[in-house]
Amino acid sequence: MNKKIVLLIGIIVLGVTFSGCLNKGTNVKDDKNEKGGITVSSTAGKDGIFEGEGEGFDGKTKISLEIKDGVIKKIDVISSKDDESYLNEAKKLIPKIIEKQSSDVDSISGATFSSKGIISAVENALKSSK
Repeated sequence: MNKKIVLLIGIIVLGVTFSGCLNKGTNVKDDKNEKGGITVSSTAGKDGIFEGEGEGFDGKTKISLEIKDGVIKKIDVISSKDDESYLNEAKKLIPKIIEKQSSDVDSISGATFSSKGIISAVENALKSSK
């Protein structure tokens, strides 16, 4: 019985330890606000149109982000290899990102990877607006 418990604890510890290795997201710690997202104000974004890429379910998602008067005005998905139905669900994040002026939005359930691709692409576009 003790051996089973020790083995179970060992498996749990290994699982927790290696779970961090599976994160494919972009590391943007330095620019994240206190809630975890990137905002225009945290990047001191200049006006213009900026592109960013993020990892979706089936590859890169590329977006175009317009900043005018220091505010995100428009976000368009330029390209993605994700299934159209999932991508269309994930695009529902765009008005939320514009409303919050931040990438700190929740993923769309059922389109999580496509959502993360858009969020990461927005973060990268905001970083390039510095």
